[in-house]
Amino acid sequence: MNKYLLLTAAAALASTGANAGTFKHSFVFSGYCDGGNVYTSGSTVWAWQHTNNNCASGESTGQGLVGKEAAEGRKAANMSDNYFGSYRSIALNYNLPAKLKSGNRWTLYVEFSGTTSFLGNSGAIQITAAARHGKGNSTLAGVKSLLAAHKAAKHA
Repeated sequence: MNKYLLLTAAAALASTGANAGTFKHSFVFSGYCDGGNVYTSGSTVWAWQHTNNNCASGESTGQGLVGKEAAEGRKAANMSDNYFGSYRSIALNYNLPAKLKSGNRWTLYVEFSGTTSFLGNSGAIQITAAARHGKGNSTLAGVKSLLAAHKAAKHA
């Protein structure tokens, strides 16, 4: 094979990979004050910034994988969130729609103490041009109230 043809083929392949560009999608959780920025890089491995997570400019980060979610019967990006990273034993996973467009559903699952996992919240995504935030409650404030109720029930 001709060396120029080989170099041209290598250059073409290098420019079409999953890291060909980073795509940023900004959104808000409709009815809530928080939202996020998702960076897709044109792949099934996403990174995100959960912005205004406490309705007072708080930010946490996470990552996730896009795939078929058996629990929900849809294709979604299961995204982690480090907000409670060092707070006892709590894990948060946000299922963001694989197609990020306004009106598509997001869900939040909460794990507590390694023994309980449950659906914590859900709603609709609203895509925004900039990271504007709507009015309402933070999704994490809802998680805190769910955990308080769970603890109270255990000690009752």
